[in-house]
Amino acid sequence: MKDWTILLLGAVFGFFINEVLSRFLRRPLLRNTGSSGSSGQFCVASAVVGNRPGLMGLQLDETTFLGKRIHGPLQFGLPIERDTAKDCTAYIEEAEGERRRRVLYWAKIENGNWSYVHSTDIACGENVTLPIFAGEGPNASRFAVFEPASNIGNNPRLPAQENQIIPPASFNVVVSCRGRPILKFRARMTKDLTGRLYAHIGESSGTF
Repeated sequence: MKDWTILLLGAVFGFFINEVLSRFLRRPLLRNTGSSGSSGQFCVASAVVGNRPGLMGLQLDETTFLGKRIHGPLQFGLPIERDTAKDCTAYIEEAEGERRRRVLYWAKIENGNWSYVHSTDIACGENVTLPIFAGEGPNASRFAVFEPASNIGNNPRLPAQENQIIPPASFNVVVSCRGRPILKFRARMTKDLTGRLYAHIGESSGTF
C-alpha cells in the first residue's frame, strides 16, 4: 500500500510539474530584437519585435576575453514552441512630462506593399516591424511619432514643421497582448553637434 501511495504521489507531482513548466515555457515571450530604418523623401525609424522560442535547458550568452570572441550564444536543451501572441497592440508615451499616449501601427508587407494595422498576432519565431519615428529626409531637423498616411503605402503622415518635435526627446514604448502589457522599452531621439539626428530604439541606434 505504501509503495502504491508513493508511486501515485510521484505521478501526480510529475504531472503537475510537467504542466506548470510546459505552460510557463509556452507563454509568448516578446522581445525588442533590433531596429530598422529607411530613408528617402521620408525617414522612418522602427523597432523589430519578435516572439522568441522557449528553451528547457541552459542558455549561454556570447563570451569574449581580452576583446576576442571565444564563442557565440549557445543553447543546450529542448527547444519549446511558444504560443502565438494574440491581439498585440502598442503605444508610445513621453518618458517625462504629460506622458501623452499615442497608438502605434504594426507594418507588414502584403503583395509587395506595406500595410499598417493597430493589432496583430505574432507567431513563435516571427519578427514584426513597429515604426516609431518619422521625419522629412534626408536631413531632418525635427521628427514626429510615426503615423501612416494611409493603410497601404510607405509614406508617413507628418504634421507641419512647427508642430514636430525638436530633439532631444525620450519615450517609452509598451506592447500589450490581449490588453496585458508584456514588453516595454525606451525610444529616444538625439542630435549631434552638426545637427544630425540619431534614433535610439531599445539597445540599437543609428542615424535618422
